[in-house]
Amino acid sequence: MDKLTYPKAKNVTEAKKNFISQMDSVISNVVYELRKTGVVIWGKGELAKRFTKLFCDRNSSECIHGYCDSFTKESNPFLGKPLLSPKDAAVKFPKSTFIIASMYYEDIIKFISEDEELKKIKDNCFISENFFNDYNLLYNWLMCFYNRDCNSKDYSIPTNFWAFFDYYFMLEEKGELQTIIRNTLSLLKDNDSICVLKNRLFFFLTGDISYLRKIPITSFSNEYFNTCFSLTTDESFFDCGAYDGDTIKAFIHFCNNGFTSITAFEPNLEFYNKARDFIYKSGLSSRVMLVNAGTGYKTKPLNQIAEENNDSENTDFKIIALDNYIDRRPSIIKMDIEGYELDTLKGAVKILSQYHPKLAICLYHLPQDLFEIPLFLSKFSYKIQIRQHLGMMYDTVLYAEYKSFSPN
Repeated sequence: MDKLTYPKAKNVTEAKKNFISQMDSVISNVVYELRKTGVVIWGKGELAKRFTKLFCDRNSSECIHGYCDSFTKESNPFLGKPLLSPKDAAVKFPKSTFIIASMYYEDIIKFISEDEELKKIKDNCFISENFFNDYNLLYNWLMCFYNRDCNSKDYSIPTNFWAFFDYYFMLEEKGELQTIIRNTLSLLKDNDSICVLKNRLFFFLTGDISYLRKIPITSFSNEYFNTCFSLTTDESFFDCGAYDGDTIKAFIHFCNNGFTSITAFEPNLEFYNKARDFIYKSGLSSRVMLVNAGTGYKTKPLNQIAEENNDSENTDFKIIALDNYIDRRPSIIKMDIEGYELDTLKGAVKILSQYHPKLAICLYHLPQDLFEIPLFLSKFSYKIQIRQHLGMMYDTVLYAEYKSFSPN
């Protein structure tokens, strides 16, 4: 068998430094261009605050003309600048570049495109096609890297990017990476999936952001339900990581409210309560079962998890195996559960074997998931595809649909 070749830096430290250097260049060039027009930042959440800090750190705070937000109707100060409605901002700053500081940029661009008074600023949006790749790079940089030391072991965010560099170089040093890559690639039959996996991996082995630019980006608004398979009108949906009910809402939209049942799992009590309120207000209580628990390999009560983690204060949820709910016969399962995806799949082997549900599984929380989850699912005769819904790191999703197919 021919040896599989792939690019890599001399060591993991060099790869990290390559990335930091290249991102610094991207940011410098973007800030330089934006200083020419000035900017209006669309949003007032965490990402808007990080964009603001970025400009301040680059001695360019004066180029921020103001902020706007879809829910703002009257002018108010925000971070020392005017906060306006989008229409007022468009009138007051018609030549400024509008930075869409929100993960819902596709919805915002659609809103701008369909509004006669806002159409004129569409070409000034930083998230327009001309800036799409740089926006994705900056978005992920600001949310996960910005202001962090490359040697930091800070796990305060679910996705620790530096751990990905470390993990893949560890496999390379142990002589295991080539076999793992080859075995995983053998499961992928479409070019987009292969492109996502290869370029994602090559980036971590080199720190070269040109590989990130080669990854095809699939619409974020189609994530989970309208990408690699279609929904029927009698789906039984398992939502692992229900958050505040956002995925339930998207599911109902894509199946046009034609479904049999929804079983949703959310361990965080705050988000569970928000999801419960959404379900009640939407009149869905008779068709939705909401469970205040996480999902995993084995059902575990709260006290057992706390004992295993030696942390009774920060472990405030129980774990449930999906096979305990096999009587609800899921036809589609989505998992966005902060690294518990593979563990949850192992707790659903009866469901996978008997009902062969369609799957939408996040692959970006742990570095090993990119290989281990596809290899695990290969035992259940699934056709596997991988799509990237946001640039750089977030929202890499595996889509699997049961189908007997030739490995050749």
